Amino acid sequence: MADCLASGSCPFALLRRAAVERLPLVLTDERDFEAVGTLVRVRYLKAAMQVVVHPLGGGPQVGVVVDEITPLGWIALRLLSLDS
Repeated sequence: MADCLASGSCPFALLRRAAVERLPLVLTDERDFEAVGTLVRVRYLKAAMQVVVHPLGGGPQVGVVVDEITPLGWIALRLLSLDS
């Protein structure tokens, strides 16, 4: 799991990212969609798919907006920090 967290390619890396970045977090990279879907299914995040406009410009695109880390998600983050 440490390799997954280091590469940023797994749900727990995305959960950590959501914890340090300002919410709402807008995700437009398709590689993040599967990870955020997993985190929503296990009720660690609250998020919704929406049409968004990239902050650096450009037209509308499909994105996922992460609104909140749930209490269960914060517990998971604490357990992850104990594991490291």
